[in-house]
Amino acid sequence: MKGYKEPDPALAEMIYRQEQDSQAHARRLRDELAERLRAVLRDPGESQTARDYAVLYLFQRKDQQTQALLPALFADPDVGEHAIQFCQPLTDEARRLLRTLLHAPPVRIRVAAAKKLARAKDETIRPVLLEWFNGQEPGLRNAAMTLLVQFDLEQARLVLRQRWDAGDRTIQPEDRLVLAAFLLQLGDPCGVPLLEQTARRAEGNAAVFAAFELRAHDRQRARTLLLHIADDGDLEAKQSLVSQVWNLTKSPHAFTADGIHEARQWIEQHC
Repeated sequence: MKGYKEPDPALAEMIYRQEQDSQAHARRLRDELAERLRAVLRDPGESQTARDYAVLYLFQRKDQQTQALLPALFADPDVGEHAIQFCQPLTDEARRLLRTLLHAPPVRIRVAAAKKLARAKDETIRPVLLEWFNGQEPGLRNAAMTLLVQFDLEQARLVLRQRWDAGDRTIQPEDRLVLAAFLLQLGDPCGVPLLEQTARRAEGNAAVFAAFELRAHDRQRARTLLLHIADDGDLEAKQSLVSQVWNLTKSPHAFTADGIHEARQWIEQHC
């Protein structure tokens, strides 16, 4: 079919095997005693998937002994994000540990710590978020935009609009696109022309991102642009569109040539 390329069979096989492995760990651990789950959680020799399931099941059971274990796992490269997410209540010691993680790699742990502190309305996070927003690390900058919005809506709007008006050439085009999307979410349409132009080009993941971001602003315009991408977009844009619709619908044929047809049908019905 024109414009659509089936995924690499090796990649599809890898995804399938990963899913099978994940399900196997879920079955193995679902009915284990809490003591055994805590042992898996603490064991770096276990796979990341197994440890993730262990902390998830312990959290679902509201196992109080687990809460005492979590702060020591905040910096763990495998389960640190979940340890931070599930830690509650947030004690003074846990807050102190999270603050130390704001300035150390990896980025995903730093972001998880910032999210937890921002949701707890921890005032110490404000200058850190502003530092990230004005920095050069895209992952931190995008996280800062998200958290500034959640933490202080008016400050976020002012900071983001100032950056937009400055026309800062030091940030990449994709970062400016994200900035336009965040401003639109805050009710400021200054970036709408950029989002429309990007979607109209129908090139790559950025086109799909831009079109979907426009839905809340102008649903009919977004629908037209999404259909344009489905019909005339480049290969990357079409695959990105199929993937995005799959995330929303779990359409059965996303990874076959029928995927683009199903994506287009969904757009016609729901956009």
